[in-house]
Amino acid sequence: MIATTHTQARYSLPNVIKEFRAIYPQVRLVLNQGTPDDIVAMLHSGEADIGIASEQLMNDATLAAFPYYRWHHAIMVPQQHPLIDVPTVTLDMLSKLPLITYRQGITGRSRVDRAFLAAGMTPDIAFSAQD
Repeated sequence: MIATTHTQARYSLPNVIKEFRAIYPQVRLVLNQGTPDDIVAMLHSGEADIGIASEQLMNDATLAAFPYYRWHHAIMVPQQHPLIDVPTVTLDMLSKLPLITYRQGITGRSRVDRAFLAAGMTPDIAFSAQD
């Protein structure tokens, strides 16, 4: 059984699974989706053999974790937004704006929080979601 997040199941794994099935057609796969915390629990309980998720798996010393790829954060704004004409956007600028990002514990959110914390700032997270 493979435990993974919705994002990985939807965007990263389809081609990987297709190639795997072409090489190993007799192997049966079961894919179970959950949050990173759910995935850690499934690995600990033996419900899953492999977990694919965000940095949450890297934070558990009892699991062997290997990086697959790195997230690169981007700022997206509407065409008329004042940041469109800014050559270099800073954390200070972002701290004054309402932000939409992942909820705590999901894909890269901890990096956003750490960046603001290291700069002595608190982001205005107006909306956060799992996916």
